[in-house]
Amino acid sequence: MKPIIVDPFSYSRAAARKDAERIVTEFCSFHDLSEPQLHDNLAVTHKWGKYGWCTRRGLFCSLGRSPVKKPGYSWTFTGYTADLTAYGIMSHELGHWWAYSLGRDLMTELEVAMRSLREPAISGYDRSVPGAESIAEATRLMILNPDLLEKGRPTRYELLRSYGMEPLHSASWQEILQNAHPKIISAAENWMEQTS
Repeated sequence: MKPIIVDPFSYSRAAARKDAERIVTEFCSFHDLSEPQLHDNLAVTHKWGKYGWCTRRGLFCSLGRSPVKKPGYSWTFTGYTADLTAYGIMSHELGHWWAYSLGRDLMTELEVAMRSLREPAISGYDRSVPGAESIAEATRLMILNPDLLEKGRPTRYELLRSYGMEPLHSASWQEILQNAHPKIISAAENWMEQTS
């Protein structure tokens, strides 16, 4: 898969949503998964989230937010630990789809393993809803920025690999975040230092 490197100054949410669909196809093909049906146009907030959710019927994803040009209130950026862009939402929900594909027993086993890790969470969402959301957040980084996941949360990286997930590209985390604001780069470096 060609890595996703965004430029926040030319980012189009609609174009990103279409491009994120390519990620679903490539990820499912690479991991020999059935491809989920994709749904968009989320006019209402669902009980599971306002950005996206996954059911056995498919992935429901909004256009998300645009990556920030300068961090302030929002720190979302494609391939960063906080990512509410179309790419991040689609990759997160794809993590749930992949976990469902393992079957109930293996999915539960992996959720328990994620909850028992002594490694810091990937994001606030991972921390607030460990288990299934830990899998989805780790998958999001495995798809969009596997180097950042491997360097910052190596136990999660290896755990996903032990269940059959492989990264789709080998770009460095710096390459993925090359257009991010320096504050996001600095925050990513600090995040990687907090491995235990």
